[in-house]
Amino acid sequence: MLESHTREHFGKLAALRNYDTEVLCKLSDFKRLVNLRYITYLSQAMGISTKLDPVLSFPLGANSISILEAALTYQTMMTGEIYPIGKKQTQEMVPIITKIVDRQGKVVWEYKPKPKELLSKRTAELVTDILRLATENGTGRSARDACAHENRSGGIADGTACALLRQDRNVE
Repeated sequence: MLESHTREHFGKLAALRNYDTEVLCKLSDFKRLVNLRYITYLSQAMGISTKLDPVLSFPLGANSISILEAALTYQTMMTGEIYPIGKKQTQEMVPIITKIVDRQGKVVWEYKPKPKELLSKRTAELVTDILRLATENGTGRSARDACAHENRSGGIADGTACALLRQDRNVE
């Protein structure tokens, strides 16, 4: 009886689209579903326009995003703010031209960002501290060493980690 019941439900689930809400609701732990849906929502609010699948391997990098989306996300995590241009934050909405001046140097137009708070200042501070500590004591130590090598040799290292370290320590 248990085997026929399992086979019947497996057949129903297999007939549905992989990450459909009905499939996700069949997860043994509903909290996972809520967390995965919230992470995809928060990611979109931070500027990720790529469709993200709410899969259990999400934290391991199962979804691919662009470098620009990663930069917007890090900016939001560290400042707690987003800088929307239009109603919906997408890659196309990142300002490329920030100022227009005439021949005499008079500013004709200038982009004036109006940040919106997405995360509290306290949350942003804690996330920044976690990222900094990861580069000092955790898995990001090699990035810290690469930045130190870049400073000595004038080479190029991972820009994200180096920018994080420089911002935190006010290093030019």
